[in-house]
Amino acid sequence: VLASEPAELLVLDESLAVRKKIGLSDEIRVVSSPSLSIAFATAYNSPDLVVVDLKAGKIAKKHAASALIDASKKAKLNDKTTRLTSWPNVSVTPDGAWLFCNRNGSLHRFRISGVDVTYEEGGPAVGNEPWGVIDFSSDSKYVAIGSAGAGIGVLDHPSLQTPGAFIYRIDDLQAPLLALPVGGAATSIVMDKA
Repeated sequence: VLASEPAELLVLDESLAVRKKIGLSDEIRVVSSPSLSIAFATAYNSPDLVVVDLKAGKIAKKHAASALIDASKKAKLNDKTTRLTSWPNVSVTPDGAWLFCNRNGSLHRFRISGVDVTYEEGGPAVGNEPWGVIDFSSDSKYVAIGSAGAGIGVLDHPSLQTPGAFIYRIDDLQAPLLALPVGGAATSIVMDKA
């Protein structure tokens, strides 16, 4: 749980009792997965991704967006990928293997390895919503980005006449499996096996 004034990450146990309080600075979003012993904290327009060690109760590492991008020579990019300079919206897959970021309509995928993340792929900008929702299937095989822009022409993407969402395989952000016109900004996308 992220509490403000002062900014603290509250680590809760199964009964929801506070187990630890971890001091943060200006972070406004914290994400993790039940399979991880770390969390990722971000502040809007900050270049740093803060890795918090939940067991030790302290900040373990900071990653600058530009340094991760510059260090990654093997990342799969699209000529319409929005360059990642800050971390406005991040999410972690349920299995804890991947960190995703939405930067002005482009999904960015990072492999999680301990306190390190490796930039692997940036998809094309499919909208201009910096806070567009990112959701996953429960088996971590699919990712969806909501608030996709209406009428934005992107190669290998169906044209949406209204705002909606695109669903991708977790390992391929270049061409969606499905486009969903929803008529407004998607705030949540739920995927079920049924």
